[in-house]
Amino acid sequence: MADRAVVFGITADHAFAAGTVLASILVHNPAFDADVLIYHDSLPDDQQAAFRRLWPRCRFRPFGKDTVAERLGVSLDDPRVAPYFDHLSPLVLAKLELISLRDQPHWVATMADGTKRSFSAVDGTR
Repeated sequence: MADRAVVFGITADHAFAAGTVLASILVHNPAFDADVLIYHDSLPDDQQAAFRRLWPRCRFRPFGKDTVAERLGVSLDDPRVAPYFDHLSPLVLAKLELISLRDQPHWVATMADGTKRSFSAVDGTR
């Protein structure tokens, strides 16, 4: 396990962008050691397999409208959230899932000032 992670939130039609970032890391810093976590809204199995060929320690977590509704404790047709799904991908809220990464004590966050802290320290739980 690496002590860092690269985390993406991507829609299936923009998977190429995450692949480009990972390929660039491999070209420019082949010794870079990190786990990769990709939140996605419906990434096909063949694209997931391609990511794993590029970066074997790549994991995937589906993140769709149902995930957002569950996290917010509402139904998909709740008038407080349903209109947003007409204009925005649920993945705009995937960044809020980063807090759940505090359960990965071996991963660290690199802060804006360059210091490194565990995810649990970032959210103040430890």
